[in-house]
Order: sequence, then C-alpha cells, then structure tokens
Amino acid sequence: MSRFADCFRKHPALPGFLNFAFYILIFVFSLSVARPSSQAIHPATRQSAWPWGGITVDANPPSLLWPAVRGQDVRYMVRLSQDWRFPADRTTRSKDLLWAIFNPHKELAQGTWHWQYEVLKGENIQDKSEVYSFAVTDATREYVTPSTEQMLSACPGSHPRILITAGELTAFRKRVKNSRPAKAIVSLANRYVDREPPPEHSGKPGQKGKDTFEQKNFAKWASKALGNQLSTSTSALAKAYIITGDKRYGRQAIRYAAHVAGFDPDGITSRKVSDFADGTCLRAMALAYDSCFDLLRPQERIKLEDAIAVRAGRMFASWRNNLETRVFSAHIWQHILHEFAEAAFATLGEIEEAELWASYVYELWLARVPLLGGEDGGWANGNNYFGTNFVTLVSIPTFFEQLTGADFFAHPWYRNSIYYMIYTWPPGSGPDGFGDGCERQELAPLSRLAFADILGRRFGDPYAGWYVRESLKPLGASLRDDSSQRWHRLRTSDDSAAPVRSSFDLPQARLFGDIGVVAMHTDLANTSKNLMVAFRSSPFGSFNHAHADQNSFNILFGGKRVFSNSGYYIGYGDDHFKGWYIHSRGHNTVLTDNKGQLTGTPDACGQIIRYLHDEAITYCLGDASNAYGDAGLTLFRRHVVLLRPSTVVIYDELEADHAAQWSWLLHCEDRISGLMED
Repeated sequence: MSRFADCFRKHPALPGFLNFAFYILIFVFSLSVARPSSQAIHPATRQSAWPWGGITVDANPPSLLWPAVRGQDVRYMVRLSQDWRFPADRTTRSKDLLWAIFNPHKELAQGTWHWQYEVLKGENIQDKSEVYSFAVTDATREYVTPSTEQMLSACPGSHPRILITAGELTAFRKRVKNSRPAKAIVSLANRYVDREPPPEHSGKPGQKGKDTFEQKNFAKWASKALGNQLSTSTSALAKAYIITGDKRYGRQAIRYAAHVAGFDPDGITSRKVSDFADGTCLRAMALAYDSCFDLLRPQERIKLEDAIAVRAGRMFASWRNNLETRVFSAHIWQHILHEFAEAAFATLGEIEEAELWASYVYELWLARVPLLGGEDGGWANGNNYFGTNFVTLVSIPTFFEQLTGADFFAHPWYRNSIYYMIYTWPPGSGPDGFGDGCERQELAPLSRLAFADILGRRFGDPYAGWYVRESLKPLGASLRDDSSQRWHRLRTSDDSAAPVRSSFDLPQARLFGDIGVVAMHTDLANTSKNLMVAFRSSPFGSFNHAHADQNSFNILFGGKRVFSNSGYYIGYGDDHFKGWYIHSRGHNTVLTDNKGQLTGTPDACGQIIRYLHDEAITYCLGDASNAYGDAGLTLFRRHVVLLRPSTVVIYDELEADHAAQWSWLLHCEDRISGLMED
C-alpha cells in the first residue's frame, strides 16, 4: 500500500520521532479530505454556464460564459440584473451576440446579481437558460474595460497602426535610428531586400514517410517551414521600412506579401496541412499591407485584401461558437490568434468583416485569458510550451492598451507568472520537468527571460530583475540578443533592465494550485546547492501538451535532473510519444495492473488538496483518484514531504475495487539503489 524512499542515502535518515509524528500527520489529513467528484474540473468544452450558484466572482465585472450552440445563424441575448425578475428599468440587456461571451464593460454594484441567456435563431427564441446568480463584494478586484465600440473607435483610420501608428512614425524613426535593436532588424531585412521569395512548391516535403502518420508530419513540417520563412522575411522588411523610411524595404515587403497572396489557400499552406503556415501566411500579408500601405498600388491592395479575407474569414467561421468554449486550442492561442488579430486590425475599415473579427478577438481575450492558469500565475501544459505563448501574451494586451489607455495586464496572473518562472525554472537550473519538451531544456532560454523582464519592469518587481540577471549569467548573453520581444522593446522605448532585488527572502516553496504544481526547494537562490522537488496533480488533467503524470514528482539537485520523467519528444503522436513519453509509465507515479492514467483528456485530472510550508518542512497532498478511467483504481493519494536539508518522503494511499498489482515508478538516468520497501 505504501513505499518510503529516502532519495539521498548520504544524508541522515529521518529521526524516529519525526517519522512517527509525520505518519500521524498524514493519517489526520487523510481523514479530513473528501474525495473529489469524477467530473472533469476543466472539461474539453464548456458544459455549464459561469458564474453560477451564487459564487463570489474574482473580477468586477466578470465575463459571462455558457455552452455554445453551433450554427452560423445562431445568436444570443443576455439579461443581467440585481432583480431575478429582470425589470426593464433595472436590467442590462445585451445586443444580439454572435458568440457565447458577454462582457458587461461596466462596474457592478456590490451584492447579488442574476443573469440569463437566450439562444436565438432567425427571429425566434430557440432556448432560454435558467437564471444564474453570482455575488460582487468589496473584496472583488475591479477590472472595467472599454466597450468594444470604444475600442474600435480608438483604432486609427490611418496606416500604419499595428507595429506603429502614423502619428508616432516621425519621432520613432528619429529615436531608434542608431539603436542596436533597430540595426539588428535592418540587418536581417538586408538579407531579403534583393532575394526572390521562395516558391509555393518549396513547401512540399522533400521525403516520403513510411506510413500515413509520417507523411502527414513531413507535409506539415515543410508547410510550416515555408510559412515561417515568409513571415520572418516579410516582417523584417516591413519593420525595416518603418524604421528607415527606405522604400526598397517597403516595396520588397509588398512583393513578398503579394507572392503569398497568390498561393492557393486550399493548397500546401492551408489549415488542413498546417494551421501554423496558414497563420504565418496571413501575418506576412497583414504586416506588409499595414506597414507599407502608402506604397501599395491599387491592384496590390485588392489582391492582398482578397487573400486576407479568405484566410481570416475561414478562421473566424471555424472559431465562432467554438473557440470561446474550449479549454484550450494550442496553436491558436500560441500564435494564430495574434496573427488573426493583426490581420483584423490592419484591414479594419477596408475589409467589411474586419470589424467583426476585431470585436471577436477583443471580447475573447477579455473572457478567456489566462487560459491555462488562474491568479496563481501558472501555465498548465508546462514550462516548455508556456514559452510558445510569450509573444502573444505580451503583444495583444499591449496593443489594446496602446489603443485605449486601459491596463490589460491587470489580471493577477501576469504579476504572479513571474514567480511561476522563478520557482519552477530557477536560474542556472533545468525546469520542473512537466509537459512536452521539458527534457530538452537545461537552462531558461532568452525568450523566457525577455518575458520576465517585461513583466518585471511593468510591475517594478525586483525578483523578476534578480531572476533575469541570475539566469543570464550561465547563458553568457544579454537581453539585447533576444529577438522575440525586440520590437516590443523598440516600440516602448524602454531598453533598461527591471529593478533587481539586493537580498533574497522568498519562501523556499510555492503552491500553484490553479494548475496543480508544487515547487519545493532547499536553497532557491543558489542553484548549485539547491535540492528541488516538483510535484504535479493537475485539475487540467493530461490535456494538450500535458502528460498522464498526476501525482508524479521530479527531483533535481544542483540544477540537474536526478529522478525525473523519461522519454523524448520528437513528433506529437508517434508510438513512443503515446506509449511511453506521455504515458504514466514514463513518469514517477503509479500503475495499477500495468495500466496508467488516461492520456489526452482533461477528465484524467488531479488536485493538490493540502499544502503546508515552514522553514524546516514543506508538505503537500495530491489526489489522482479520478485519473485512471476504468482501471479499477478507487483511491490514489500521494503525500510528499521535503524535510530540509535533504530528506524527501513519499507516502501513498492506494485502493482498488479488486486485488490489484501496483507498480511504484521511479526513473533515473543512473542506477538506483538504497530504496526501502515496507
């Protein structure tokens, strides 16, 4: 039923009286915790309206969300009032909504609020929801945002407006003329200024796969590579034109964009082959269209508008009444939504549908971000894929802020994500090891440090400055070497570093309960001496780039993995990926009758249901009882203790509805010895 592991034999064993006291502690906690229900905490698609049940909301006003009804002719109407009878004079009534989101955009009075939505088709009410309620208190965080109409009216009618506005252009060129970031962008553009754009057929794979899976991946990778090449080159040329005013760059950017506009939208760069390529092709056209608008010839403008309308229009048609209800859609939120937003605002006033696209992005962003976390600051599908969202997580709220003057970084997640980075990927260390691709990383990459620096400067957080400074040392690099946020630093005219904490007094552990991760340390400020224990039991389950690793742990010492997940990430969905890498057998968790947890589903969820921290000891309790599907496991609670300076205790409670065989897994690159079993 249980195992006890002292993972560092060279250190003294846990004294007997502490051992006894600890088992009593576990027993008491076990009795006091109710088992969670079997329902997914974060379903793949929204199953119920929110907020409801009289819950006290964390933001005033809250976004109102409900399960979508598919269909191009579906609309919604929402009523909101402090009177459940919805009297006309005291009720906010929405206009017809084309998506399953309603943001009130005004402060709500304290007290209980009631709301209801109707599903409309044509002139008829197809369905009407029950009446839901929520509470606003004096402790509710105020977050009032401009209305969609206010946001749209704030968008300049002139071009450029995405990378820079026309009103800023003269002063911007003077200010950045001799700056290092501007020179780096122009240098990159010089590679393309006299180069022919790559032909469309270069996006076909150069090799044939041995089966359908490989063929599909080869086609996807080749298409993605072509799209990236075109987006990178056109973006550099457009930015170089903005920086210098040299028409050579602008005309070449238009040439590349017009070349992309001539691609078959149903061909090798279509969404069915690679949604990434579809998005990067859209971005190439949108940035050239907006940044070089004054150089466009009439036929070029028409060609670009038509091609943008096809790609962006299809994205919107597939997302509306769909994307807003999904727990996550990785590629869209990583890059494609940002590219779609650029296209929407670049063509606002020129393409009729662009106003609808821009409105959707705005309302969607307010209602759903952050998607894979909460106020704690974590990101549920792991540190590696967290990094793929950094540009979008900065660029979209910055754009809205520059339009309206409102603070779109006000959600506590942004401030606390600094601490998620510090605790789960310390300076000079490998990451906590959860999620796809973490085994590839040894040190935090520059893009992560650039993200931390932006947040540190915004919030004046000296621990962000400390994190960036200490993480840069083993890289031997500077933030100026980062290209991911180069334009942001150039545009905001702030190339200074975040403030740095002179002393370090953070707690040696932190709970990120929203994503189900605990990070325990013995010396967080000194990686060479630090013992790190990372534990995961996540409400988000094994969805997307997360693994079937509920109640698993990884241990690092001196920044290096000691006991950690095993396997490697080459292609999403190959045999090794499915059978080992994301499977429970590749992690430090438990199998029952050689069966692991369900993969690829938020239903296989866990929770951190207890957390205690003091100077000498950190304790957490995870419950993964619902993660194993129909394997017959009925209880799996794992107690994890870090007893400083060097003792790690794992204690499991396991039950099944039959006589089960348990496999207690522990992975290490070296031979393991010194374990005790009782």
